[in-house]
Amino acid sequence: MFNKVLRVCGFGIVVLGIGIFYFLTQPKGPQGIPAETRALLEKIYSYSGTLTLEEQRQFAEFPSMLGAIDSRQPLPKSELTRLEAHFREVYNDNPELMSARHLHGHGSGSGTGKRAAGIRGLISKIEEMEYPAESKANMISQLEKLYAAANDESLQQKLNKLRLESLNADPENFVGLDYDPNTGQVLRLYRDTVYLYKTRIYKPDGSVRVEVTGILGSLDEALQASFDEYFEKLQTHHLNSDVPLSPPSNLRIIEIYTDTLPENPILKAIEAGVDELPEDSRQGKLYVVDEQGQEREYEPEMSVPANIHEETGVENNDTPESTTEITQFLEQLTNEEIERLLEKSDEELEAEFERYFTPEESAPAEGSFEEGFKSSLQERFPLERFNRAMEILEHYGPEEGLRRLREFDPAFAREVEQLLRKQPGD
Repeated sequence: MFNKVLRVCGFGIVVLGIGIFYFLTQPKGPQGIPAETRALLEKIYSYSGTLTLEEQRQFAEFPSMLGAIDSRQPLPKSELTRLEAHFREVYNDNPELMSARHLHGHGSGSGTGKRAAGIRGLISKIEEMEYPAESKANMISQLEKLYAAANDESLQQKLNKLRLESLNADPENFVGLDYDPNTGQVLRLYRDTVYLYKTRIYKPDGSVRVEVTGILGSLDEALQASFDEYFEKLQTHHLNSDVPLSPPSNLRIIEIYTDTLPENPILKAIEAGVDELPEDSRQGKLYVVDEQGQEREYEPEMSVPANIHEETGVENNDTPESTTEITQFLEQLTNEEIERLLEKSDEELEAEFERYFTPEESAPAEGSFEEGFKSSLQERFPLERFNRAMEILEHYGPEEGLRRLREFDPAFAREVEQLLRKQPGD
């Protein structure tokens, strides 16, 4: 028995000795950093200056890679300080990294540096087009406003700071920021989080209808599939139950609400051509429901401009309908649409804007409209976006479907309306 105990103890000592030897002989870099981590750090430090789009995509993956390593063996404080300074320098040289959606292909994003350059490129192209001077001036004026917002250096600095703070707080899951220049709203994007935009519609009879009007997220492929399944159930759940539908356990769903009253004084003011709105009409507060179900008012409050004509691009009653349409199109340009327009030749770009000035006689021949309708939409929008919009139109029918589409995807709805105006027999 005693010999057996000795053999067991001896075996334990041998194993312990092998473990200590293995640990001491593992290759480590300066400050005791493992070779695997050191190799990743050196790769990160090799990225500097203005990065190409592919380099930006690669650089955007580093935070999650670091997070996985750091959870096993935290970096020394001196190395962490050096790393944060390097990230800050790269973000300052590449401000578009603040909005990761254009890097990962999730929706429109806002961006700053890349967006500003794209808008300036569009302005240069439009300046050389042979359009009526008044129409061209109106288009350039709208783009100049977008350029000013995208090129605001103080805004870039604030967003850079917020991004770095968010990255330090959650390096594994943080993806980027979404900035809405129209509202000033900034949302943090995470790999496991989806924002659902909802509108509470208060009817004159006192009842309330809730509609999903938008989705914002930057999920990976697996989580996206999980969310799509949840969202499909959500569309009809309220018809069968008053109990809220619980989201998948691996997802965070954050709901952002806006309220719509029975009588909308803003629309009435526009229809009547009134410059000033009544004080009590300044709606637009956002309400956020967090994952614990607690509702709170969202800051900053969305403000309704006092001068409707000056701020929204709504002109007097003599303004041609086509001018208003192209103004609305330019006001809501996404990064995705800017890149698509810049890729066109001068002739193709002229044809793109010519749609707003072409009379209805240019409609396609009868019998080919439906085929041309879908083909045109597929050329302009990604397949996933096209399929989701068509599902809405087919599920709710032309009238109700288009109304919902205006809220869910305004750019897609505008294109549908443009094509419908050219339908034979209209």
